[in-house]
Amino acid sequence: MMEKLEIDFLPDEEALDKEKKNLAIALSKEEKVIRFMREHNIPIEILAKYPARFQVWLSEQKRCSGCKGLSECRQQIQGMRQGLTYDGILNFTLEECPFYMQKRVDTKHLDHFLVNDLGPSYHTVFFEETDISKETGEYLSVFVQAQQACQKRQGLYIFGNMGSGKTYLAACCCNEMARLGKTVAFIHMPTFTKRLDDIYQKRYSVGDFDEIDYLGFADLVVFDDIGAEHVNQYNRSILLSILEKRMQYQRMTWFTSNEDLNSLHCHFKDTYSGEDVLESDRLLERIQVLSKTLCLTGVDRRKLQINDNK
Repeated sequence: MMEKLEIDFLPDEEALDKEKKNLAIALSKEEKVIRFMREHNIPIEILAKYPARFQVWLSEQKRCSGCKGLSECRQQIQGMRQGLTYDGILNFTLEECPFYMQKRVDTKHLDHFLVNDLGPSYHTVFFEETDISKETGEYLSVFVQAQQACQKRQGLYIFGNMGSGKTYLAACCCNEMARLGKTVAFIHMPTFTKRLDDIYQKRYSVGDFDEIDYLGFADLVVFDDIGAEHVNQYNRSILLSILEKRMQYQRMTWFTSNEDLNSLHCHFKDTYSGEDVLESDRLLERIQVLSKTLCLTGVDRRKLQINDNK
């Protein structure tokens, strides 16, 4: 058991408020306080002078006691707590807890995302760290092909029913590439077209929307859930121009969709202005040049996760 600190109060200790003195004495028996003061070479006189600051610091430390991760964080700002620094003067500071610091390390690769529509649960998924021991043969086959395509910098068009794991595979590829320092963009197509519509309605210049340039030249772009967005002549022409650039510069491009290529063709053929088979043909041609098609079917993994958590 750690011994308590012996407080030798300042010469004017008689003038100290009794409550302040009692607080300093109580804090001098706290192991966390003793350890902190010794690690930072803080004179005992500082504890006697600023016990309230140590009390705030200690309460913050105790609030973190027993915490097993950021999801259990009890601080006002997740992963952040009130800290103390001493360089001759004792000051408050905002410090990161170990779990938050580890999260920053684990998500450092996200700095290489030029556009990121990925949900937080996909930020740290990687092929090599995925447990595939209980997967079906069909899923394993697609998983291996997706991993190999990522390693070889090849494009993919992964289609199949909802919840089969298409977005997960695309997220793994994005994270792998970003961890290698490559520029990455993950686009959720319904969200992306909503952003395009906002620009169009506010009469912004397309040239002011940097995201379009990013999508033309990023080392990897994933167009997630393509076929689920609404189509108009404006956003269809923007997509076509992006794919044209990626095809010309041979940039790695992935797509995920619930639609096979035939139904995707029908999707892009119809707009509010009418039917345009030629534009749809042009889009599909570029998608086929940029990617190899993989079919992934199976159970809805999202429903399984919900049922497992019940």
